[in-house]
Amino acid sequence: MPYAAAISWRRILFIRTDRLGETVLTLPALLALKAALPQSEITVLVQSGLRELIQRIDGIAQVWEYPRGSRPMWWFRALRWGAILGRGRFDAVFVSNPMKELHLAVRLSSRT
Repeated sequence: MPYAAAISWRRILFIRTDRLGETVLTLPALLALKAALPQSEITVLVQSGLRELIQRIDGIAQVWEYPRGSRPMWWFRALRWGAILGRGRFDAVFVSNPMKELHLAVRLSSRT
């Protein structure tokens, strides 16, 4: 994608719902994204319990928590989060973890 198209992104979602170590390792990518697109509003979706860590980062508009193990059926969570993400009306979504349910949720959100 050309950089000119990325410049128009106003609302960005960055997803990292793993444990603390994996989340910390992706912080440089999150900071680089904010530096490259300072006009963008970035929302971060993290595992429950990591919200306070991400809220301390300057320039992050919102932090959403992803509850682990709330339902045994991954596809049910994907449908639910697809609807939530669709309401967020994000211009771009970065999924930085291997959870199939979140990949599907982004696809189901239809806007992203």
